[in-house]
Amino acid sequence: MSASTLVTDAVQDAGRLAALRDAGLLDTAPEEVFDRFTRLARELLDVDVSLVSLVDHDRQFFKSQAGLPEPWAGARQTPLSHSFCQRVVRTGQPLVVSDPKEDSRVAGNGAVRDLGVTGYAGVPLTLAGGQTLGAFCVITGEPHSWTDREMRTLHAARTRGSQRREPRASWRSAISSSRLGTSSTFWCRTRSVAA
Repeated sequence: MSASTLVTDAVQDAGRLAALRDAGLLDTAPEEVFDRFTRLARELLDVDVSLVSLVDHDRQFFKSQAGLPEPWAGARQTPLSHSFCQRVVRTGQPLVVSDPKEDSRVAGNGAVRDLGVTGYAGVPLTLAGGQTLGAFCVITGEPHSWTDREMRTLHAARTRGSQRREPRASWRSAISSSRLGTSSTFWCRTRSVAA
């Protein structure tokens, strides 16, 4: 089975897509609780773009973005042909790309040509039930060798967002209280990075 088939299988998984729909986040307005973490990651890591990307069956929807240029910022989505984040969904693991021209996993991805994506680091956004809905990621317009410190910072920003207790001040409370109901919890798995 090819890598492309594996990506399609995981992205198209009926249980994952149902969980994504049940989350109630697709095609919703930007929310400060998410935007706070994308802005923080962009600033701390000194990158061009930071995203909370939710991977649907044929597109990725940006629940939050900081630094994305137009027309993509206004559209808040791209087709999967322009998605590195679908690879995070496939594996449930972080994806680190220093230079897409040197990385067969993203060779030919439209995001390189049309959005100027070069350096990419993304970590999974996973529900307690194990379904990976998308990725919390950062992007640079130049090749970038991601350091251990940068990856720890990205994990910490994502994890901090899932662990804060203030109402509407974390991804967990944003999703569990307003989207999934009080019995559901959202959490992001912290995993080691295999660069």
